[in-house]
Amino acid sequence: VIQPTSVTESFSLIFTSEILNHILRCTNIKVRSLNSSPYPRNKGVFTIDELKACIGVLLRAGADRDNFTDIDDLWKVSDSKPFYRATISKSRFKFFLVVVRFDDFRTREARKSGDTLAAFSEVWELLYVQFIKFYVPKENVTVDEQLLGYRGRVPGKTYMPSKPRCKYGVKIFWICEADTGYALKGFIY
Repeated sequence: VIQPTSVTESFSLIFTSEILNHILRCTNIKVRSLNSSPYPRNKGVFTIDELKACIGVLLRAGADRDNFTDIDDLWKVSDSKPFYRATISKSRFKFFLVVVRFDDFRTREARKSGDTLAAFSEVWELLYVQFIKFYVPKENVTVDEQLLGYRGRVPGKTYMPSKPRCKYGVKIFWICEADTGYALKGFIY
């Protein structure tokens, strides 16, 4: 079992260059479809470092429980963490959230006939291969459910009135190690 020695090494064990390059390629296809050359300064194609920065901001916001905080508040000088401002500009991050793609949207319709989650299933498969690659679970595993808040159009969107914050979203059943809660495999409902 590999023991990462830094946050960067841990990140690269899950987000491999294959996954990052796939997301970068698909996102930049979307960027190019929106703009004509020359690109405005904050509307240009993304680099691999910008992609890592944006994913890092999303991960950090989740870890710090800032994921429901308004983006403008995360970048406020007066009362926010300097991490966000030091990582990427607010306008560039907002643009990333608009254009990020996990598949080539030009070929999605053909793939949807065999895969209702074609928009992100390839990256999903690659990610959970990485989840189990470097972790040996203990003998006790459990099944848990998670509702990822989402109000857009997606097949299988679920309504769960018992959830306190987000009642609509994508439901995922996770196989997790019971002791640590480490996700081993996820099945989208």
